[in-house]
Formats: sequence, C-alpha cells, structure tokens
Amino acid sequence: MPELLDVIDPEALECTFLKPGKGEGYKHGWVHVKTCPFTIVALPVVGRYEVELGGEHAMCEPGEAFLVNANREVAITHHCEGGAGGVMTSRWLHAHWTLFGAVDFAGLLDLPLRLDAERTKPLWDVIEELLAVPASGLSAAARRQELAFRGLRLLCEAAPARAGAIEALGASERLRPVTAYIRSHLADPLSVEDLAGAVYLSCSRLHTLFRETLGRAPMAYVRELRLAEARRLLSATELAVSEVAEATGFANQFHFSRAFRKAAGQTPSAYRRAHSVLAV
Repeated sequence: MPELLDVIDPEALECTFLKPGKGEGYKHGWVHVKTCPFTIVALPVVGRYEVELGGEHAMCEPGEAFLVNANREVAITHHCEGGAGGVMTSRWLHAHWTLFGAVDFAGLLDLPLRLDAERTKPLWDVIEELLAVPASGLSAAARRQELAFRGLRLLCEAAPARAGAIEALGASERLRPVTAYIRSHLADPLSVEDLAGAVYLSCSRLHTLFRETLGRAPMAYVRELRLAEARRLLSATELAVSEVAEATGFANQFHFSRAFRKAAGQTPSAYRRAHSVLAV
C-alpha cells in the first residue's frame, strides 16, 4: 500500500491544532479516563504510564511513548517513581491534522499503543523543540508548522495505514466541496437544501453521495461535526458553554447541553473538567 503522505494533495493537508506540554505533580495511582478530540502522544520522563485502550494494555517506561487516535476512550494510570509520595513527570503533544478541512488524517493510521524508545526519541525532540518556540511572531508560527508536519511524518513512519484508508481518501475528495461549506458555516442554521444548493446537487443526489461515502445522512454528519468541534472548544479553549453552543450552531445553550450529554454521556462542563488538554 502506498504511503498516505505520498498519495494526497499537500495543499489539502493542514495542522489545525498543536499543543505541547509538560506534566508534573501527578498523584501515584491516579487514573485519568478521557476521550480527547486530538491525537495524543505522551512520554513519561520520570515514572511510568499504564494505558488501556479498547481491550489493549501497555506499560510505558521512561523513554517510551503511548499514542492514541482522536476520539478514542483511553484510561491512563500514573505510576510515580517511588510509589505514593514519589515523583512523575512527562511530556506530551496533542495535535490534529486534517484533510480537506474535514478528515482526521491521523485517524487513517493504525497507531501502536506503545512506541519503543528508538522510535520515541525523534518525537521527544519534536516536543522539546515545540516547547522552546516563542508564543508569538511569524517566524514562530512557521516553526510550529514545520515541527507539526515533522511529527506527522514520524507517526506515518511508526504506523501502517488502516485497512481501507486509501479508499477513504477518495471518498473524502468527492465530498470536499460540501464538507468545506459545512465547516465554514458550522455556526449557521443549515438544512439539506442549503448543502445541496451550495454544491449544485439535488437533495436526493446529496443523500446518495453521503450514504455511499460516509454511510450516514448529510444532517447526521453536520451534527457529528458540530459535536466534534464542541469537544475541541471545550477541551482547548476557555469559551463559556453558551459561546461554544453559539459557535457550533446550536439554537441555545439548553439545546446544546442536551444534545452534548446524549452524545458524550456527560454535561459540557463535566467534559471540560475531564478532558482538558492541559493534562495527560
């Protein structure tokens, strides 16, 4: 199978979120269960991570890393060096690379849960360099993008493509005009007629295209995108819940909270407390 990065239009790929961090002051035995809307790369420096994901289990020692695709529920147990009262420190990276403004590129990779020390070292270097980049300035922004795509290249080298990934790219390309329209109008009221008219298709043809490529109706896809963006805003920004509701096209905060709780199993505020990108 050809490498994913070699079969796509480079202009269709962008890094839409990038957040490196340092962790310390963990409590020995703390179990952090989270479903992060970004790809997670986390490395213990002192102490160990114990990770469970979809029935798979891994213990990450210092110098190793664990990798988790976006929107996968993962349980992370923190083991301090020396046990209770001991020390644990870490480095981590949350990132999101998209194709055509809609497809999670890293989601096309079969990421290994645990990465050995040899393959972790280049990712460690990327995180350390990102942590040293100034917070503002054009030069700093360019450097962050450079490091973001170096990190993606390393993930591609560490993980095979998922079965059907190339086919998924083709399907995504077919839907590129309408997904771009949805993304740019996510805060606006949308209907099937709006989407069909924006890409000069009949409503029936649009339904068929979505069913064939994504296995769902257009408005179900719109709701998924709105909830995914809501998770991103709750975990990565300090916007009020009412502002998140407005930014993601929900009629009001009550409607948003009800839809979010039904989909995520918890309120927006509870999700924010449990899934902040400030901790791994």
